[in-house]
Amino acid sequence: MNRNTKKIKNALAFLLFVFPVLLLFLVFFVLPFLMGVFYSLTSWDGIDPVVRFVGLANFQALATEANYLEIVGFTLAFVGLNVILTLGFGFFLALSLEKATKSNVTFRVLFFLPNIISPLVAGFIWSFLFNSVIPAIGDFAGLPLRDISFLGDPGLALGSLVTVSFWQSLGYVMIIYIAGMNNLDQSVLESVMLEGAGTWSRIRFIIIPLIMPAITVNLFWLLSQSFRLFDLNVSLTNGGPGKTTTGMALDIYREGFGRNMMGLASAKALVLFLIVFLVTAVQLKATKSREVSA
Repeated sequence: MNRNTKKIKNALAFLLFVFPVLLLFLVFFVLPFLMGVFYSLTSWDGIDPVVRFVGLANFQALATEANYLEIVGFTLAFVGLNVILTLGFGFFLALSLEKATKSNVTFRVLFFLPNIISPLVAGFIWSFLFNSVIPAIGDFAGLPLRDISFLGDPGLALGSLVTVSFWQSLGYVMIIYIAGMNNLDQSVLESVMLEGAGTWSRIRFIIIPLIMPAITVNLFWLLSQSFRLFDLNVSLTNGGPGKTTTGMALDIYREGFGRNMMGLASAKALVLFLIVFLVTAVQLKATKSREVSA
């Protein structure tokens, strides 16, 4: 058997193994994306078999839509607050629970448990807490908590959404950080301690640079989760009061399935995709460039 024949057989064997996964990727990811791009250039209502091409009219409509910029602004505010808080607190929580003692393992489990709860269920649970339990605690303690509308006030509603998302995501971020810290070369940390480096210096100049891969993973996951805010949005505030807490994903759903404007919904989905793509691309480039090896 000559070398060329062997290469061809290896290539065919490789394609045979890859083809099922490639087919699934094309059918369930690439094709729907291309169809979404196509429908964003139409005025299709999702029902009529006749699809009318309108070019960039849907994207032009977004520029003049009354609440769209507010929806985008709310989404970006939620993403920023959720990512910063969860990434920061998750890191210091991981530092506190890094050692695998019995008590630390118990706390790890307790902090991770909210992550396994469905966001839809978590939203309903916290809605009950905000509307009934917290006011009752206020009455018992003599505090005016019943006068505070955690879900009815636009500013507090954003904070409530961030709080619940933070509560759900913190444990997952903590576990990724701990995994990164457990892979650190202990001799490096011992060396800097012998040199007299303080706790903050070790964290800033040694631990953070060496666990940058874990930070990259957490940041990417948090960004994608935050931009795709939907279940929690529906169950906790349903986009209210008014549209002040309507995320981009919820707005896309309502546009397509509530108003039967699939063309405009597809355009909004494409805008969301471009925003997420640009943000994550910049994030990956920035964090990857800072990764170092021990």
